[in-house]
Amino acid sequence: KDKVLLFRNKDIVEYALYVKKKWSTIYGA
Repeated sequence: KDKVLLFRNKDIVEYALYVKKKWSTIYGA
């Protein structure tokens, strides 16, 4: 259970970084 949670957290962080980069490209920030 903990391993799955850790894996999900990693995926969430990677997705958040991807979204952040995408938004930065859109707004030129």
